[in-house]
Amino acid sequence: MFPKLERPKPDEQNNFFCHDMNTVPRQFIKYCVVGLNNVFVAYSVFYVLLVFWHVHYMVAGALGFVAAIFPACWLNRAWTFKSDVSVRFGLPRYIALTLFIFSVHSSTQWLSTEVLSTPEVLSQLIGICVTTLVNFLLARRYVFGG
Repeated sequence: MFPKLERPKPDEQNNFFCHDMNTVPRQFIKYCVVGLNNVFVAYSVFYVLLVFWHVHYMVAGALGFVAAIFPACWLNRAWTFKSDVSVRFGLPRYIALTLFIFSVHSSTQWLSTEVLSTPEVLSQLIGICVTTLVNFLLARRYVFGG
């Protein structure tokens, strides 16, 4: 007379009730691992250009920064967020987000040093902490559609 109600499987239950509570922390950890990879890529490019090709340190740093954008986008799309957003759609958004985050980082450094009188040596760490969280949330929501 009444339809039989089945209990959801554990995976379905987690996805329905606790999707964000389980997914977001894992994604953030993966995002940080990708970030460490970005540091390696950017610094490797910087080092090779500076030491072996004698490129000016500012140019080498900028090229290292740019070189890390593409593997970061790919790894975050495929591994961190498991997104089906196309590269054609996601890459321009990721580049725009990266440029925005760079300005947020610079502003955070300036604000912490000039307004809050934080030592300059700590301003980079403060900028990294602020921009890591902001970049993760914006990449998850606006680039990769999480």
